[in-house]
Amino acid sequence: MDIGLVMHPTIFSVTYAFLDSPAFDAKTYYEQMITVSSLQVLLKRDNDLVSGPCLFILRYEQFIQKNAEIRQLESDRQALVYNHHHELIAASDTIRAVRDSEIMLIRSSR
Repeated sequence: MDIGLVMHPTIFSVTYAFLDSPAFDAKTYYEQMITVSSLQVLLKRDNDLVSGPCLFILRYEQFIQKNAEIRQLESDRQALVYNHHHELIAASDTIRAVRDSEIMLIRSSR
C-alpha cells in the first residue's frame, strides 16, 4: 500500500494533506518510518509534524476559516435579532390597535 511516503536516502516525508485522508494508515506509516529511518530523520520528522511551517500554515488557514464562520454567524445573529425585534414591535402595534378598536366598540355600544 502506498501511504504517501517519499523515499530518499536522507528524507522521509508524507504530504500533510495525506495525514488527514481516510486512506492514511498510521500503523503502516509508523512501521515504515521506524524501519527505514535513522534517529536523526525520525527526530526531524517529529519536529516537522509538531511545529513545521506547514502546520503553521494549516493552523493559520483554519484560523481564517473559523474567523470567517464566526463573522457569518455574528451577522446571522444580528439579522435574527433585528427581525425578531421588528416582529415584536409589529405584534405590539397590532395588539394595541385591537385593544383600541375594542375600547372604541365598547364605548360606541353604550
